Amino acid sequence: MTAYLAEVCRLYVLFILVLAFTGKALSWRAFRRGLGELLPTWGPLVQLGAVAVMAAEALLAALLMAGQELAYGAAAAALSLFLAFSAVVAKGLIDRREVRCSCFGASGHVISRWDLLRNALLVAACAAYLALAPRAVAPSQDHDPALVAFAGLATLITLQLGRMLGARGKRRP
Repeated sequence: MTAYLAEVCRLYVLFILVLAFTGKALSWRAFRRGLGELLPTWGPLVQLGAVAVMAAEALLAALLMAGQELAYGAAAAALSLFLAFSAVVAKGLIDRREVRCSCFGASGHVISRWDLLRNALLVAACAAYLALAPRAVAPSQDHDPALVAFAGLATLITLQLGRMLGARGKRRP
């Protein structure tokens, strides 16, 4: 049972990272602009930061697919990445910045507490994987479709969390 829960957590984080990278790649300008609004003191370094975020997401997704030894380190790094994202979003909220979230592609969604909740779920998934994976016997590489489906459902719910919970956050055109 522990191995299956660890595997669902790994797949969930993997799916989120792939979707985040893809969304940013498809709406590069919106992502870069939003990051610049969240980190105005970065100035010209925003572009470098945006590239670094996307590279980290792609690398961590690849490592999560590469086997249990590499996945464990990738989950630890992803946990750190999600904590850093949370800090940036929290700072933006504290400063009352109305920034469009382009975490998963161009959107009219302005950052809100729901983004922090999403990140908390991702941190929890990474922490659960880190806690469970060392004790787990790795499931076979032939993934149980139910595990993939459950992780996919968790991903979809996470991406729609604010809407599902009735968030009435501001939207910008």
